[in-house]
Formats: sequence, C-alpha cells, structure tokens
Amino acid sequence: EAVRSNGTALKFAPEDFRGHRRVALELLSEAPRFSRAMRFVSEGLRGDRDFVLEAMRKHVEDLEHVPADLFQDQHFVLEAIRHTDRVLQFASEELRRNRDFALDALRINGRALQYLPQQFIRDRDFLIEAVRKNDMVLQCLP
Repeated sequence: EAVRSNGTALKFAPEDFRGHRRVALELLSEAPRFSRAMRFVSEGLRGDRDFVLEAMRKHVEDLEHVPADLFQDQHFVLEAIRHTDRVLQFASEELRRNRDFALDALRINGRALQYLPQQFIRDRDFLIEAVRKNDMVLQCLP
C-alpha cells in the first residue's frame, strides 16, 4: 500500500523483494508513474534489458536509474521507444545523431522528434522522409 502512494517507499522493502523480478515489477507498476522507484530495484534487475522493457510496458518511466549501456543498444532503444518517447533523452549521442536510427525511431513514435538533435529538425529532406514514415511527426514540429 505504501508503494502505491509513494514509490520511494520501495526503498524500505526487504532486499530480496527488490531483487525478485516478479515482486519488483509489481511494486514498480503500483508506484506513481514518475516516482523514481526504479532506483530502489536491485542493480542486477535495473541492468536487465528484458526487466526494464517489461517495467516500461507497465508504464514505468523512471529511466534515470537504468544503466547507460542499455541506451547504447539500438535494439533496446527502438523497443523501448514504443512505450515512451522519453527514452531518446537517454539514448547515446552516437545513436541520436544516426540518421537511419532517427528515422526508425520516428517511424515507431513520432513524438520522439523533440529529443532528436536540431540538425534533423532543420533538415527539410529528413523531415519529409520522417513524415512519410509517420505523419504524427507533423504534429510534433516546433
């Protein structure tokens, strides 16, 4: 009950709860959406690609506490962007500056445009191609 009203209450859960996959997912899904409760999940689970994706499917958006190496993995980022456009904030600079990756990301989630480098937003040809892949990009233009 405490976790449901305040995600930081997870820090008081026994260590074995915070490292148990099913229990940790349940506790995260009960916490408020932007509670930052992920930081209290065991380090092993936070670094587990499948665990993080499952948490995101349950509307957990506490990406600040996910290890940076996951955000260098193109496949992880493209899967994660299905759940939140915010994932591009954390994607590696190398990925974010890659034109093909950026187009793939926008095909999946047009709202991700706000997290791409300005070089793409100022590139007319890029934007035309992006809109062809996902017309939601039009709604997200500055």
